[in-house]
Amino acid sequence: MEPVSDAPKPPVFSIKRGRLGNFQFSLETDHGRLNGVVRVAVAQGQSSTEIEDAAHRKIRALVEAFVTAEMTSR
Repeated sequence: MEPVSDAPKPPVFSIKRGRLGNFQFSLETDHGRLNGVVRVAVAQGQSSTEIEDAAHRKIRALVEAFVTAEMTSR
């Protein structure tokens, strides 16, 4: 049997690209899980990398706002 550790587990982040610029994401920590969808406007000729970078920026902003709200509500 393995010893029980009180050390926090690292956050687990996953993202799944959908259709038409929709990206589903999930962030799981010791405190809970945050699931959501961000939508990115897709312009003709825009590369997949540019679209994914825009989605990552939106998700990062949402997660940062969530963490900030959690920290200030204590």
